[in-house]
This record gives sequence, structure tokens and C-alpha cells, in this order.
Amino acid sequence: MVVIQPSSLCNLNCRYCYVPNRRDGTLMDDATLEAGISLALKSDLLHSRVSFLWHAGEPLAAGLPFFRRALSFIRKHNTKNTQILNSVQTNGTLINDNWCQFFKENAFSIGVSVDGPAFIHDASRRDWGNRGSHAHTMRGVELLRKNGIKLNAIAVLTRETLEHPDDLFEFFDSNGFDTLGFNVEEIEGANSDSSLKCASEPRVSDDILRRYRFFMGRLFDRWSGSNGRLKIREFLANSYALNQLRKGHGYTRVSDEIVGLRNVVIAKNGDITTYSPELASGLPGNPAAFVVGNVHEIQRLEDVLESPRYKQLETEIQAGVHACALTCKYFALCGGSYGSNKAYENGSFNSTETTSCILHRQATAEVVISKLRERSEQSRSTHD
Repeated sequence: MVVIQPSSLCNLNCRYCYVPNRRDGTLMDDATLEAGISLALKSDLLHSRVSFLWHAGEPLAAGLPFFRRALSFIRKHNTKNTQILNSVQTNGTLINDNWCQFFKENAFSIGVSVDGPAFIHDASRRDWGNRGSHAHTMRGVELLRKNGIKLNAIAVLTRETLEHPDDLFEFFDSNGFDTLGFNVEEIEGANSDSSLKCASEPRVSDDILRRYRFFMGRLFDRWSGSNGRLKIREFLANSYALNQLRKGHGYTRVSDEIVGLRNVVIAKNGDITTYSPELASGLPGNPAAFVVGNVHEIQRLEDVLESPRYKQLETEIQAGVHACALTCKYFALCGGSYGSNKAYENGSFNSTETTSCILHRQATAEVVISKLRERSEQSRSTHD
């Protein structure tokens, strides 16, 4: 996947956002845009298709002309006739009929960042005047629905969210969302704290773990008892992995976040980072902390692999993955991912547990395993 940052500008000031410089309206210039697209499309690392994700800021703030130029560069440099997939991750507030027409004409996939009903969403997702954004986001969602565009949602789980699993499920189900994925509120990039774990705490508290397990368990019950139209990423991914493990083929999940250049992030100035997209945010006082190259300074994307910084990151990340493999009983379901969280929370890639790991991986897996076991036992008792 190639993540391109048109601009760091965002019209919202979400409480937990990891992207720095969100009031900087500097747009990626055409020379940088074309150079990044060209490097991606001529790379020997490509297979039969490449996904471009327009993200890291509010991408629609770049305007339609920017995206039209981007597509022209893709057509120009796609000399291998590679299948191209385009997607945007947007807060939805800037969507209008012109955007919807563009999305349909060019087969864009749309991810909307929405945290649920207004009382949850507006607690964190506010504009620069400290006003809630839910009504504007849902106006965009309604336009997508009216235009027949599939609704994909990403919701950030905060301490407040954990108290309302039924409200959350009913919101996404009743509003016609097709897919739903969760991110836990993370300490990373520009976000130095989390309602799920204060930076000063050594570990996620037992109270948060209890609340999180209850939330996921109740959500699983609502989801499994529904018509199945809403696809929840965490439940489906864990169910798939557990099924693979039951087959006994030595399955271990391999996360894109631990494979160099599986994710390539091109910042608005052309800087390249890899592994976790969040690493493009750098560190406080050192925005280039994880940069492994620049589109204007290399001839091939593969040149990044010879970068001293890349080699250092690769060594540290794989050491951390190995440590996870030795110590975590859920390693097969995770693969030691979330390198960015390790760096931001623990100060090192060569480390193990993080908030995301404990909640999003371990606790979610525990809930899914427990719920699938319950369903299996109920099925057996019904047929006895």
C-alpha cells in the first residue's frame, strides 16, 4: 500500500489525532506527487496491483484539482498496466455531490472516520472552534449513501465509548455502514496521552481491561445476533485466524506493519517512511526521525532498502517481533505488529506490549475465542 499525504491540513482538531501541523495548508507540489507515483508504479516490488491511500490530514482539503492531477500521473506512469486501487480516509465533512461523482467515476473506496452517535463522536472529534463535527460528518455520509457509495467506517475507541456498546452497534447498523473497524485511542505522533492509558501509567489498568472486554463481548453478541450485513473487522479477522489455526497448518499472521516497504508513506514534502503509517509523524522535535529516503533523492523505491536508517529500523523492529514471539501466547493472531506504538509508548521498537497490543489484539482475541466457544457449546447442546 502506498499512503500519500496531500497535505497535513485538517479542518478538524480531533482530541486524539496523531498527525502534527494540522493547520499548515501547504499542499504537496506536483513534482513531488508525480515523483512518488512514478517510484511506486515502476518498482519491481509491485505485484499485480497497487493500492493508493490518500490520508494523513484531511485529504479532501487538497481539493478536486489535486486528485485529478494525481490520477493523470497514475495513468501516465502505469506502464505495467497494474491494477490500481484508490481510497481515501476522510472525516466526511467536506463531501459534496462533486466529490461523490468523482469517487464513482474513478472507483474510489471511501473510509469515513466516525466514532458513533453524536454524544460519543463530538466528545473527541471537534473543529478548531471547539464545535462538534458529527452533523457535518453525517451529512457527508448521507451523500455517499444517496450516491450508492459503499460506507466503510473507522471508529476510535475511547474510555467513554466502552460504556456504550449497544448505542455504537445500533448507530453503525441503522445508518447502513457496510464495514466497521476499530482503532483504540493511542499514544503516538502528536497525541501524547490516551483516555485508555495515561502516559505515566506502566500498563493498561485492570479496570480498563474489564470495561474493554465487556464492550467487545456485548458488541460481539449484538453483531452475531444480527443479520450479518455489518462486517466488523476485528471479529472477522480473529475468526479467520482462529479457523486457520484449527486447521493445524502452523498459521501465523504476518502484519504489513512489520514488513519493510509493504506500506510506503510519502509525506507532502516527499519524505518516505515505511512499516506503520503513523511513523510519518516522527518524534517531538525530530519530524524526520523515521524517514528512510525522499522521492527526489532516489532513483528506485528499492534504494530505500540500502538506507542506513532503514537497516537500523529493520533490525530493531524484527528484534521486537522476535521478543513478542517468545513471550506472547497470542503471537499467531498478531504477528508482533504495532511497531509505531512500541516506539511511541515504550521508546523502542525492540519491545513488546503496548496499549493497542493489550486491548486491540490480546483482549479482543480473548473475547472472540470465548464467544466462539460459547456458540459451539450451545450448538452441541441444541443437537444433543
